[in-house]
Amino acid sequence: MINCASRGKEAAIELPKIGNKKPIVLSSQRFNKLLNNANQTEKLRAQKEIEEEQKYKEYLKEGSDQLVAQFKGNIQRTQDEKLAEIKSHMEEKLTKSKTTSLRYKTKLLARLPIK
Repeated sequence: MINCASRGKEAAIELPKIGNKKPIVLSSQRFNKLLNNANQTEKLRAQKEIEEEQKYKEYLKEGSDQLVAQFKGNIQRTQDEKLAEIKSHMEEKLTKSKTTSLRYKTKLLARLPIK
């Protein structure tokens, strides 16, 4: 309420009285703290941020899994090709060594006197 009886002076503000109690004067920090506790805005905002971060991490994990799934087949095929190449190379070495040892044995047998 504004008291307009004093026209030449600044208007005086009359505070409403509630019973015999005087109003409590709070600092802005204390008032904001009370509001935050009443509305739980800080907790809700923090919880919302955590949920958003979890959703983002889940989104990244799904994207990563999809990307890895594309390359898994390629890696497996590459490994299979390498194994096949190694196997064929080992077989070649084995056949070469067998033929070399067979030639050596036939030469030795040819040198031996036949009875």
